[in-house]
Amino acid sequence: HRVGVFLDSLATVRALIATPPGITEMQQVRAIPDAAGSAHVIWGMPSSDSTRANRRVSSLWYAGFDGDVWTSPVQIMDVDRIYTGRTTVSILQAHGVLHVAALAGDRSHASTYREGIQYARRTPDGTWSSRWFDLGPHDGAVRYVALLAPQTARHLLMAFTGQVRPSPDDVGVHGLYVAHSYD
Repeated sequence: HRVGVFLDSLATVRALIATPPGITEMQQVRAIPDAAGSAHVIWGMPSSDSTRANRRVSSLWYAGFDGDVWTSPVQIMDVDRIYTGRTTVSILQAHGVLHVAALAGDRSHASTYREGIQYARRTPDGTWSSRWFDLGPHDGAVRYVALLAPQTARHLLMAFTGQVRPSPDDVGVHGLYVAHSYD
């Protein structure tokens, strides 16, 4: 299985890229380069109980690629559903830390199915951690999520658009929402 091409600094194809060892399916692949010229790659995988007709992504995976060799794939998110449209998964490297945010739906954080943003970060030593940002009951109203890193500060900004309802009885509020980290 091929997943893409690796280009050198002159945009010449250096290599056809095969999937990482043991991985046979990669959905909604996203990659960003680092300063050393390696690629940080994330992709979605359907749950093991998905049928061919229902290939819903329920986990995100990460591996690095240096142009020749993949690092071992690591699962970085596992929820009921990750919405994998072009504007619902964001990847960013800032200040030596890799950040991933994905619009997701899950039951493990509340008694009912809720939408939220699953956020994960990889520190320079390779350690992953994650956090759930609850957006309320599922109504499919959030359509865009982005990660931003101002160059003048070490804060991370997470922006999303859509409707937020803290509880089923609340009237949803549409808008652009921005949250920032304290580190």
